Amino acid sequence: MTSGADGDAPPAGDRRRIGAAALLFLLTFAGAALLFHGRSLYDSDAYYHLAIARQFVEDGVRDARLPLRASLLGPDTFADKEAFFHVLLMPFAWGDGLDAAVDPAAGTRLMHRGAIALALFIAAIVTVIGVLARRAIGPWGLLLGPATVLLSTDLAWRLVRLRAELLSLPLLLIALALAASGRVRWLALVVAVYTLGYTAFHALVGLLGLLFVLWAWRTGRPPWRLALYVALGAAAGLLLHPHFPDNLTLWIVQNVQFFAEKGQLDVGTEIRPLRSDVILMVHLGLIALLVSLVRAAVPASDAPPSDAPGADAPADASGDAAAREIELRYAEAFTLAALIFGALYLLMSRFVLYAVPLTVLATLFQLRARGLRIGAWARLPGRGAVPLALALALALALGAPELVRQHARFLTRTDPGPEQARFVDREQVGAALPAGARVAAPWRQTPIYLLWAPQASYLNVLDPLFMAHGHPTIYDAQRALFDGRDPDPVLTAATVLASDHLAYGVPSQPAALTARLVADPRIAVRHRASNLVAALRPAPDAFVLDWRLVTAATGLPPSRDALAALPRYPRLAAPSGALEGYVDGRRALGGAAASAGQCVAFARAVPPVADGDDRLLTLAPVGPTTVWWNTRVVLRLDASLGAHLDAGVALALPFAEAADPADGADVLTIATCAASPSAASTVVDGAIGFYLLRASS
Repeated sequence: MTSGADGDAPPAGDRRRIGAAALLFLLTFAGAALLFHGRSLYDSDAYYHLAIARQFVEDGVRDARLPLRASLLGPDTFADKEAFFHVLLMPFAWGDGLDAAVDPAAGTRLMHRGAIALALFIAAIVTVIGVLARRAIGPWGLLLGPATVLLSTDLAWRLVRLRAELLSLPLLLIALALAASGRVRWLALVVAVYTLGYTAFHALVGLLGLLFVLWAWRTGRPPWRLALYVALGAAAGLLLHPHFPDNLTLWIVQNVQFFAEKGQLDVGTEIRPLRSDVILMVHLGLIALLVSLVRAAVPASDAPPSDAPGADAPADASGDAAAREIELRYAEAFTLAALIFGALYLLMSRFVLYAVPLTVLATLFQLRARGLRIGAWARLPGRGAVPLALALALALALGAPELVRQHARFLTRTDPGPEQARFVDREQVGAALPAGARVAAPWRQTPIYLLWAPQASYLNVLDPLFMAHGHPTIYDAQRALFDGRDPDPVLTAATVLASDHLAYGVPSQPAALTARLVADPRIAVRHRASNLVAALRPAPDAFVLDWRLVTAATGLPPSRDALAALPRYPRLAAPSGALEGYVDGRRALGGAAASAGQCVAFARAVPPVADGDDRLLTLAPVGPTTVWWNTRVVLRLDASLGAHLDAGVALALPFAEAADPADGADVLTIATCAASPSAASTVVDGAIGFYLLRASS
């Protein structure tokens, strides 16, 4: 590997460089396309981006809206934070309409075309890294494009996600190169596209601002043209956005409020740091490669080899000074970016996407700026040296085991299953949801449903803050429901979440949630495989709901004579009342949450002669509960059951104890308490109440 002074190359040299870069792009694209062929896209966010692109095709970029009912990305406040990225995806979304009931396989076809788009983005990233590395160390630098990806499996995991950051990375690398070389007009265009295509445009603008300060301080001559064209590019990107000015509101929420509120949200693991030993393991081969290159660096000869960049450039004093300044700026630009994103990577694992390529390129440009080239021998720490080829082979050997392990992991996670079961499952979800269905679903899985069932409407997508920001009550209710902690998920879905269907990925949610739902007669399961789709339906005769509230003055258990004077348990009005099943003790407390150990009591008259189904019951209370039949205790539960119908306790009531029907009805009394603190993970804080289910249900 060699390097030399940079300069204009003859046309033949240009053609060789362009041809080599094109070959690298094509080979990388072919390899990535082969890897993704027939597989599921790894990241659910990919389905959101494809769904947006399809909306753009159907409705136009300016008028496209998402069917979301409780999100900042909903129809009334929608602004596409990555508009240009979705424009680039539009050719892959052509031809598939928005009604999955007409063609359930449309989502699957669009996903497969999305895999082609993903392969193109990966090829572009690898090629940009390779071209910049070639500029630093000569033709062999092209190989550092694929080597960087293959020897950093943490980086590779980010690249297999079809996200707008795959557009952000190559644009950021190109912008740094343009800034270093002084091509500020082209830089303005890149900044404008970056602002249109990626929500965190401030990262690039801020980085270029720091370079302005650095170069002004070092040279004593502020590069005002750089500042001007960066500002013009960013302003153009913001003002030309198809959803201006709503894009600014969205930017503030995602890039300012998110970091203030993320501790209270169910955010993804990518914003958490990796352990240091994990960072070392996933980059071991790449670290060895960079160390080998640094140890092989030697002073550049006065006459660089003919295949090095700028080998045929004429030399003069002023030209040499200008060339050295450019090389220094390349080194400074990529080193500053590497330091910033490296620090961010230590705080949040998602920044590996930027940290690793920038570190590789910063290392190479630092060698070039110091007048070094890559020699044939790598020096050992003490004395002696080994052939660089041997050192590089060792680096590849160190990285290979982790690469093989992560490749197998990728194949497992994206496996469509026997007979394409994963795709069939999603198509059946689309077929199970009728047009206009109002679906409650977790934000993480909603992208899948947007792609395969666009005829329905959902709550939120992509980020929990988009719901929590404007709909905090709905956000809390949705989170408790899908965490399996809501004692009455059906009524919550119908009222707070304004939904008539539930949908979620079964492996992604607590098993207790599915068990709770399928045991509930108000649930009609429409589809159940990896995903579950259920419709909400009234079950007016399934539950015992007519109760009177036992007051403290009455005492336990109340007598037959005292029963008529007790206040009635407040029922909900129609249509919500048709979906009641859970007897909510918080209503008896005036809507307040119960404190630990607090209890409420309910009583009702049971006719002396009743249908057997009225006497064969299933009781599922939240917390410790005692049941009286007239004055006799017939059941005492000391444990907290969390109001799970699937774990309810059978209760067989005796037939009439009254000697004569004229004596009146028997009295069933239930005193139930809030769950113990140890049960907080299974039920929301302050919940108190029970289900009493008739046997025929």
